[in-house]
Amino acid sequence: MADERFGGELRRFGREKAGEPLRVVSPYEPAGDQPQAIAKLAKGVEDGLRYQTLMGVTGSGKTFTMAKTIEA
Repeated sequence: MADERFGGELRRFGREKAGEPLRVVSPYEPAGDQPQAIAKLAKGVEDGLRYQTLMGVTGSGKTFTMAKTIEA
């Protein structure tokens, strides 16, 4: 899900580990609207969009997801 602007892999923005590929490891399979949301977010990264917005109902895990992404 990346193009040559990212060296063929998604890369981290503005971190000391910026040269390392970003890997998503999860025992869960995307369900419901998640596959479409993941595809849109990945395309945004591939298109060079530095900022994107996650929208969802209260308690759906938006903040948790972003916090864990930042920690990685």
